[in-house]
Amino acid sequence: MIGKTNVLFKLLSFIAISAVLLSSCTGRTVLDGLTGADTGDQLHVWFVKPAGQELKLIKVSRSRGHGEWLKEAVEELLRGPSGQEIQAGMGSEIPRGTILLGVVDSGDSIELNLSRRFASGGGSSSLELRLEQLRRTVSEAAAGKKVYLNVEGQRLTTAAGEGLEIKQPIN
Repeated sequence: MIGKTNVLFKLLSFIAISAVLLSSCTGRTVLDGLTGADTGDQLHVWFVKPAGQELKLIKVSRSRGHGEWLKEAVEELLRGPSGQEIQAGMGSEIPRGTILLGVVDSGDSIELNLSRRFASGGGSSSLELRLEQLRRTVSEAAAGKKVYLNVEGQRLTTAAGEGLEIKQPIN
């Protein structure tokens, strides 16, 4: 009887351990809308580089952390080019000190809230380039969702003093 109990105990232990291991192997990870379509370890941000008399948009890869894909991409964009990228002639039309105030995922759309510095100064051509840098950066990371841009909590529809109409969603 002791031999059968020992075998039964070992069998039940094996089943319990197998169940735990299998459940961890077959667990599903649910990605939210801010994580992006790709689960790779790279995200892309867009900077500018002089090309003759114009500025050309350049895509740059960044390593991802473990946070929300879209938020990370925008934060990297706002951080600006690295020292090495600056040496390669890259820059950003987005004013230094622009802050990401929030990201709200409403299911089928995402609202970005940036500080007012984003929309200030530089003229309409500079603002158009800023918007294009942001649009290209969020387009990949938004996983097909519409992205709306707010500045200090207000939907950005025109540039004050510039006469520039801003189409929403931005992507």
